[in-house]
Amino acid sequence: MSGMEGMALPVVEEFQIDVEEGIAILALNGWLDFRTYEELEAALDELLRAGCYRVIVDMGKVEYISSAGAGSLMNAFSQCAGHQGRLVLVNLTPSVLEVLEVLNLNGVFQTMPDIESALAALRTDLSASGH
Repeated sequence: MSGMEGMALPVVEEFQIDVEEGIAILALNGWLDFRTYEELEAALDELLRAGCYRVIVDMGKVEYISSAGAGSLMNAFSQCAGHQGRLVLVNLTPSVLEVLEVLNLNGVFQTMPDIESALAALRTDLSASGH
């Protein structure tokens, strides 16, 4: 019997989405895994369907990410890039960074230390594109 049996594991408990100047900021909290990745996909799909292709994902409160969660981010990353946008991950925790490294995705995603630096970079993109 494992020590975790019967324990409730934390999941992504909330998504907070803010849109500033055409840039979406999606703050995640908890675990992003096979139980919660569909919620993330739905939130990202809604943003993308609305034409928001500049997305910041704040991972600062994500305790764990599985390959399913990383796949959801990868899909959104590809869609943003296909529309001349960007998806940027910020505030990566050591555990999330470790999973991305194991999956060889640490070089795929653009990462920045915080929301402010990501906003500045994406605002520069918007200015350069004339949007």
